[in-house]
Amino acid sequence: MKRLINPRSVVSVKFEGKPLEKDVETNVTTYFILYIGIVFFVTLLLSFDGFAAGDPFTHLSATLACISNVGPGFNMVGPTCSFVGYSAFSKLLLSMVMIAGRLEIFPIIILFSPHTWKRG
Repeated sequence: MKRLINPRSVVSVKFEGKPLEKDVETNVTTYFILYIGIVFFVTLLLSFDGFAAGDPFTHLSATLACISNVGPGFNMVGPTCSFVGYSAFSKLLLSMVMIAGRLEIFPIIILFSPHTWKRG
Protein backbone atom coordinates (compact mmCIF):
# COMPACT_ATOMS: atom_id res chain seq x y z
CA MET A 1 0.00 0.00 0.00
CA LYS A 2 2.84 2.36 0.77
CA ARG A 3 4.29 1.80 -2.69
CA LEU A 4 0.96 2.70 -4.28
CA ILE A 5 0.88 6.02 -2.46
CA ASN A 6 4.53 6.83 -3.08
CA PRO A 7 5.97 4.67 -5.89
CA ARG A 8 9.53 5.94 -5.43
CA SER A 9 9.74 5.03 -1.76
CA VAL A 10 11.95 2.19 -0.54
CA VAL A 11 9.93 -0.02 1.78
CA SER A 12 11.33 -3.08 3.52
CA VAL A 13 9.06 -5.80 4.85
CA LYS A 14 9.73 -6.58 8.48
CA PHE A 15 8.93 -9.67 10.51
CA GLU A 16 9.47 -9.57 14.27
CA GLY A 17 11.24 -6.25 13.85
CA LYS A 18 13.83 -7.60 11.41
CA PRO A 19 13.76 -6.92 7.66
CA LEU A 20 13.08 -9.96 5.49
CA GLU A 21 15.49 -10.97 2.78
CA LYS A 22 14.36 -10.50 -0.81
CA ASP A 23 14.32 -14.25 -1.55
CA VAL A 24 11.90 -14.86 1.34
CA GLU A 25 9.56 -12.22 -0.05
CA THR A 26 9.84 -13.77 -3.51
CA ASN A 27 9.11 -17.28 -2.20
CA VAL A 28 6.05 -16.13 -0.25
CA THR A 29 4.72 -14.21 -3.24
CA THR A 30 5.33 -17.18 -5.54
CA TYR A 31 3.53 -19.55 -3.17
CA PHE A 32 0.56 -17.18 -2.86
CA ILE A 33 0.27 -16.73 -6.63
CA LEU A 34 0.51 -20.50 -7.21
CA TYR A 35 -2.12 -21.17 -4.54
CA ILE A 36 -4.58 -18.65 -5.99
CA GLY A 37 -3.80 -19.86 -9.54
CA ILE A 38 -4.49 -23.49 -8.65
CA VAL A 39 -7.73 -22.57 -6.90
CA PHE A 40 -8.88 -20.49 -9.89
CA PHE A 41 -7.89 -23.11 -12.49
CA VAL A 42 -9.45 -26.07 -10.66
CA THR A 43 -12.64 -24.10 -9.95
CA LEU A 44 -12.84 -23.27 -13.65
CA LEU A 45 -12.37 -26.94 -14.60
CA LEU A 46 -15.03 -28.02 -12.11
CA SER A 47 -17.48 -25.56 -13.63
CA PHE A 48 -17.29 -27.55 -16.88
CA ASP A 49 -18.16 -30.80 -15.05
CA GLY A 50 -21.90 -30.59 -15.54
CA PHE A 51 -22.68 -31.05 -11.85
CA ALA A 52 -26.43 -30.39 -11.96
CA ALA A 53 -26.82 -28.47 -8.71
CA GLY A 54 -23.30 -27.10 -8.68
CA ASP A 55 -22.94 -23.35 -8.78
CA PRO A 56 -19.61 -21.51 -8.92
CA PHE A 57 -19.61 -21.07 -5.14
CA THR A 58 -19.95 -24.84 -4.67
CA HIS A 59 -17.02 -25.47 -7.01
CA LEU A 60 -14.88 -22.83 -5.28
CA SER A 61 -15.84 -24.26 -1.92
CA ALA A 62 -14.96 -27.81 -3.01
CA THR A 63 -11.58 -26.66 -4.33
CA LEU A 64 -10.75 -24.71 -1.18
CA ALA A 65 -11.87 -27.59 1.04
CA CYS A 66 -9.56 -29.97 -0.83
CA ILE A 67 -6.47 -27.81 -1.18
CA SER A 68 -6.69 -26.52 2.40
CA ASN A 69 -7.65 -29.89 3.93
CA VAL A 70 -10.33 -28.26 6.05
CA GLY A 71 -13.12 -30.78 5.68
CA PRO A 72 -16.53 -29.95 4.25
CA GLY A 73 -17.24 -27.03 1.97
CA PHE A 74 -20.44 -25.11 1.42
CA ASN A 75 -23.68 -25.69 -0.48
CA MET A 76 -23.69 -29.07 -2.27
CA VAL A 77 -20.37 -30.19 -0.74
CA GLY A 78 -21.32 -29.03 2.75
CA PRO A 79 -21.42 -31.02 5.99
CA THR A 80 -24.75 -32.70 5.14
CA CYS A 81 -23.86 -33.42 1.50
CA SER A 82 -20.99 -35.07 -0.34
CA PHE A 83 -18.94 -34.98 -3.53
CA VAL A 84 -21.08 -37.73 -5.07
CA GLY A 85 -22.45 -35.42 -7.79
CA TYR A 86 -19.05 -34.87 -9.37
CA SER A 87 -17.79 -37.00 -12.25
CA ALA A 88 -14.83 -39.36 -11.95
CA PHE A 89 -12.58 -36.80 -13.66
CA SER A 90 -13.56 -34.10 -11.17
CA LYS A 91 -13.03 -36.41 -8.23
CA LEU A 92 -9.58 -37.33 -9.58
CA LEU A 93 -8.79 -33.63 -10.06
CA LEU A 94 -9.93 -32.80 -6.52
CA SER A 95 -7.90 -35.75 -5.19
CA MET A 96 -4.77 -34.39 -6.88
CA VAL A 97 -5.50 -30.95 -5.44
CA MET A 98 -5.90 -32.53 -2.01
CA ILE A 99 -2.53 -34.27 -2.33
CA ALA A 100 -0.93 -31.01 -3.49
CA GLY A 101 -2.44 -29.23 -0.51
CA ARG A 102 -1.32 -31.90 1.92
CA LEU A 103 2.23 -32.30 0.59
CA GLU A 104 2.60 -28.59 -0.20
CA ILE A 105 2.74 -27.05 -3.62
CA PHE A 106 6.51 -26.60 -4.06
CA PRO A 107 7.45 -30.29 -3.62
CA ILE A 108 4.78 -31.29 -6.15
CA ILE A 109 6.15 -28.77 -8.66
CA ILE A 110 9.69 -30.01 -8.04
CA LEU A 111 8.51 -33.61 -8.54
CA PHE A 112 7.18 -32.80 -12.01
CA SER A 113 10.05 -30.50 -12.99
CA PRO A 114 12.28 -31.85 -15.79
CA HIS A 115 15.39 -30.59 -13.98
CA THR A 116 14.70 -33.01 -11.15
CA TRP A 117 14.92 -36.04 -13.40
CA LYS A 118 17.91 -35.05 -15.54
CA ARG A 119 21.13 -36.88 -14.92
CA GLY A 120 23.79 -34.45 -14.28
